[in-house]
Amino acid sequence: MLWNSPFITLRTSLSEGWTLYVCQIRPGRNKARVPATLEVLALLDSAVALNSGPLAEQKGVFWIGAKDADETRFQYLGYTRRVMKPTDVDADESEAVRWRGKTYFLRTVYEEDKDWFRNRAPDRREFLLRAHDGSLVPVQGYRGDGQHLSRRGLAPEDARLLVNLVTPHPDRMVRFLDPFAGVGGLVIEAVDRGWQVYSGDIDPVVQYGLRHFGAHHSVLDAARLPFPAQCFDAIAAEPPLHEDARETIAGLMDELDRVLRPGGKVAVLVADWEAVILEAAAEILKYDLLLSAEIDRKGSTNHLCLWQKPL
Repeated sequence: MLWNSPFITLRTSLSEGWTLYVCQIRPGRNKARVPATLEVLALLDSAVALNSGPLAEQKGVFWIGAKDADETRFQYLGYTRRVMKPTDVDADESEAVRWRGKTYFLRTVYEEDKDWFRNRAPDRREFLLRAHDGSLVPVQGYRGDGQHLSRRGLAPEDARLLVNLVTPHPDRMVRFLDPFAGVGGLVIEAVDRGWQVYSGDIDPVVQYGLRHFGAHHSVLDAARLPFPAQCFDAIAAEPPLHEDARETIAGLMDELDRVLRPGGKVAVLVADWEAVILEAAAEILKYDLLLSAEIDRKGSTNHLCLWQKPL
């Protein structure tokens, strides 16, 4: 994939006091090197992408240089399964590599918990629904009623990626909106960051589960949002991918622009035809297109778009 984002300026070396991180992409997203790189950069305060490093002979590897990085933020990664840094000292579970004519030992500073990701998948987690008697009942694996506009369930790695990409600053309180919340993948990740999370969905059935996750939820039409102007710092969404959503998609960017603050970011994972409509609308609004990339999700290709609203 081409380095087609103004977020990324590839460096060949690091200044003194900077740390090199070797990042391995999760196997199911190996082709998404640019989004994975942007995700790490978004989580760190002072970081750059490098054009080479240890393990360059392997697929799915990229390199980040950072100064005074808060390594605890790696726990929020979605597309990167492992982060290592080279040291001169051998240690338990370190991996020896040759790089630039010298032997280094790669020490793991983050590795994803596969069981955690598996249990957080929409087909595993519990979701609250209202029963016929009015009681709220937890249902495992609910992913919508199967209709074109209501069957949605983002994998946790995709939800994490979208939330990370729109992060204004890792330590800042953020007012976040997902106007197509579905069964709450993005809501869960944004709540985990301590953000003030607002969700919306046209399907009234999902309101109880989303509020249970911690969102301020509204039953709404995403093309007519019930929020005042410029009230959100960040927006992320996976709209319905079916043609039945075309009318909503046609006016979506104008409505998101209305409620997004200047400098805020929008990230969406959409069908190719939706990306064409949204990118054209964003260009008219003079948004900066930070990323436009295909994402292969278990054989189904979708399009990832990331924009920033002008100041």
